[in-house]
Amino acid sequence: MKFKYFSLAIIAILGMVACNYESVDKFVDRSPNLPENSFEYVYDDNVPDYVKGETPIDVTNAKATLGRVLFYDRTLSVNNSTACASCHLQNKGFADGEVASEGFINVSTPRNSMAITNMFTHETFFWDGRIDNLKEMVLMPIQNHIEMGISSMEMLVGKVEAKEYYPALFKAAFGDETVDIDRISESLASFVGSIGSYNSKFDKVKRGEASFTSLEAQGEQLYMVNFDCDACHSLSTTKQGQPGDGFANIGLDVVDEDPGRDGMFKIPDLRNIALTAPYMHDGRYKTLEDVADHYSIAIKPNKNLDDKFKQPQYYGTGPSSVRGLNMSPQHKKALIAFLNTLTDVDMVTDPKFSDPFDPN
Repeated sequence: MKFKYFSLAIIAILGMVACNYESVDKFVDRSPNLPENSFEYVYDDNVPDYVKGETPIDVTNAKATLGRVLFYDRTLSVNNSTACASCHLQNKGFADGEVASEGFINVSTPRNSMAITNMFTHETFFWDGRIDNLKEMVLMPIQNHIEMGISSMEMLVGKVEAKEYYPALFKAAFGDETVDIDRISESLASFVGSIGSYNSKFDKVKRGEASFTSLEAQGEQLYMVNFDCDACHSLSTTKQGQPGDGFANIGLDVVDEDPGRDGMFKIPDLRNIALTAPYMHDGRYKTLEDVADHYSIAIKPNKNLDDKFKQPQYYGTGPSSVRGLNMSPQHKKALIAFLNTLTDVDMVTDPKFSDPFDPN
């Protein structure tokens, strides 16, 4: 009986896949809109030292331009339905605004889509940090059986080669029109690695070009000193480490359904955090207020709980072992006001990071 139900489930899934394979390629007879010299790469010149990371990324304008087209091209999925950009939207800080993303056959991913900003400061990628190379990371969603469904790299190369707009882009980036996996991954990594956020109000204040309101200044004090959020979510590469690195268990559950990386998850970079809801690896919190409530009063006594959230000199694992931040309503209001200063309007509206296939 169990085998019968299992067989019926497999048939149903295969039916969904077959139907989706018949979907119309939205980009047939279309080319990306790429005026000459439309992509200006500015990382080496404009990124301030406190944002620059140590992760080497080989970026040129031509490679980033090619990578931009690849990033937005749904041809890179098995049924032409899904692009890298489907789960990383510019206006959402390159997250996607969903608890879990839908892949090429409308099946949801098991984790929330992470924002991909300032990846040049990251040494590991994905919530469990399983990849430490950006060129390798950009190919993982393409090959994933839920996300984009490409079964082999030969298939991917063939699909890219078949598009009339790629020969000139590959020639500009690499000197000839040859398409191979190394070039695809290098170009995607070049584009993703160029998505930089360093012109928020926070950055302008740091450069002396703006001033915080009294509420934002109070929030900065809470973030940097009172609650020491910056110890984990560093906003500077010159402090504890590169933003977006490190792993921690913050007591979301007493027992984790998703083990992550030895009971921990990657500590995300908080730039553009106001745009990247919902929050946590499973997207459980809809708002920053929800997140503040968690850290204030809802931390659970998980066996892997980070020491920062444990009562000092308490050796048990029960509720009394947990040390929350006990924020007042004013604290929450001020902290969120400060977090809102991390929104970089320039990045989320910059044409060079936008969809080149968009007719508008």
